Amino acid sequence: MEVRLDAIDGPLVATLRVPYSETWGISDFVVSDTALTQALTGTHDVYLVGKRVQGDGGIGNFTYIEFVEGTITSIQTNVAEHKALLYPNPAATTLYVKAANQAKAEISIFNSVGQLMKSVVVNSELTEIDVTGLSKGVFFLDIQSSEGRSLQKFVVN
Repeated sequence: MEVRLDAIDGPLVATLRVPYSETWGISDFVVSDTALTQALTGTHDVYLVGKRVQGDGGIGNFTYIEFVEGTITSIQTNVAEHKALLYPNPAATTLYVKAANQAKAEISIFNSVGQLMKSVVVNSELTEIDVTGLSKGVFFLDIQSSEGRSLQKFVVN
């Protein structure tokens, strides 16, 4: 499915992959990793344009579509080459983050749509983070320090 601005043939700003299903039943799906192809400002009409890739069917009926504004849109320059050690991964109650030379840093945890869920100031090379308030799923741990930035995925189960 194409996401276009201001008209059905307007500028293409994103492409969404809709899962294929051969059933007539109700299917829920979430697209959570789509990036815009260009920076946007102002207010726009958004057009979702369905394109059939294969087969004889249509693209289906949609009950609703929800757009959620995220806070992480991309990772830019100055991303640290080294990665922190995250354990256990997946985590149930506590996530430990061990990062050499990161004694003065900030850890931010984002959900899969880029919403900031938790922020922690790091005071030592080993940081203990309580994840009991996070729902099950995939999260991104962003460590920012004077030496750069490190972004890693972890799972809460």
